[in-house]
Amino acid sequence: MSIYSAYTYLIHHKPTNTYYYGVRWKNIKQCKTPENDLWIKYFTRSKRVKELIEQYGKDSFEFQIRRKFNCIFAARKWETKVLRRMNVLSKPQMWLNRTDNKAILNEVHPRGTLGKTWENKTTSVRNAVEKIGNTYTKNTFWIHNGTEKRMIPVGSQIPAGFVKGTGRTNKRPDLSLRNKMRAQERLSK
Repeated sequence: MSIYSAYTYLIHHKPTNTYYYGVRWKNIKQCKTPENDLWIKYFTRSKRVKELIEQYGKDSFEFQIRRKFNCIFAARKWETKVLRRMNVLSKPQMWLNRTDNKAILNEVHPRGTLGKTWENKTTSVRNAVEKIGNTYTKNTFWIHNGTEKRMIPVGSQIPAGFVKGTGRTNKRPDLSLRNKMRAQERLSK
């Protein structure tokens, strides 16, 4: 493991008995070890921690590096896992964290829309059509003979040389057939 590694940390604010758990990886680019970075140059990105530093001073905090990582992704994943296990969003009296990296509380985001559910009109119309069934594809199935694909009504006789299915597991077999024909045309030129 390199001496310059991503790391997770825990900060405890003694007067309010609150905690903040975070991850840091920018120190790798700055060529700083976690020990020479946390609480020397880096004091978290949290607005709440910064407010507490202004109000009480840096000495009112305890901090510790909890874990070091070779990979930034692993560090971020670990932070998310810890925050979710500790259930930080449901304990605001204990945790200064306002996110578990999967769900951002509305009070944090300036638009106040993250985390809220809203309905997209286009999607809801498309979903309603899919539930009812598209009249073009309803009661039909695909057949193919290796070069040509068709949709025929259910109960119809399958023409000689054709078999049931698209020949490929594509959602849009008509496009794959078109692309295959174009490729054959390019090769024949």
